[in-house]
Amino acid sequence: MSFFKTLDRVSSNVIDAGEDYLELSKKYYRLKIFQQLSSYFATISKVALFGGIFFMALLLLVIAGAVALGEYLDSFPLGCVLMAAILTVGALIIYLGRETLIDRRVLKTLAKTFFDNGNEPI
Repeated sequence: MSFFKTLDRVSSNVIDAGEDYLELSKKYYRLKIFQQLSSYFATISKVALFGGIFFMALLLLVIAGAVALGEYLDSFPLGCVLMAAILTVGALIIYLGRETLIDRRVLKTLAKTFFDNGNEPI
């Protein structure tokens, strides 16, 4: 009878340890998900804030450049057209180089954040 009591006690301890492990794993993954989400939302907030300010500054620079070109060429509409052409060429260069300039860098940055310290993905 002693053998069965010992076996029952050991199996109960194993079950308790397994339940504790599952509960701790659940808490760990919830915390890891929270850390990842907060990191992504913080990054998105920073990009939105700095992007908005940069966009306003760029807009003012473009307007000033169009006015300066218009005064130099004695034609404000021609200055605006030239500024639009310069911006279009810049956008085309960025579009053609988007894979090397943007996509790869974003993937590398996200991979470092997501798979940091060799952890398994969530």
